[in-house]
Amino acid sequence: MSAVAGDHQVNGKPEEIPKKCLFCSSRQHHSWECFRYETPYQKFSRVQILGLCFRCFRPHLARDCPNHTKCQRCPTRAHHILLCPRLTEDEQASLRETFNRLLQERYH
Repeated sequence: MSAVAGDHQVNGKPEEIPKKCLFCSSRQHHSWECFRYETPYQKFSRVQILGLCFRCFRPHLARDCPNHTKCQRCPTRAHHILLCPRLTEDEQASLRETFNRLLQERYH
């Protein structure tokens, strides 16, 4: 779940990521904007309940994940940055702003 979609294009423009929250299934916001599952712990628990990978949010175990990227906040951990227990509230807000800014730059 990155801030920008792959290289898919429609009429020469990058295809915008449709709004659908992985955590609460809302189509009103992206996953990084979720306020129902607001903290990294709540998100981690939800991913665990859904049986998804902690690195890429796909249906396999993290140990079987082909994605070898590490959390940008604590690179020794095998989880997505949205699940990082070291993120402060300010960092969570900054991360949401960064993802939204990247979307704006890419699609508008």
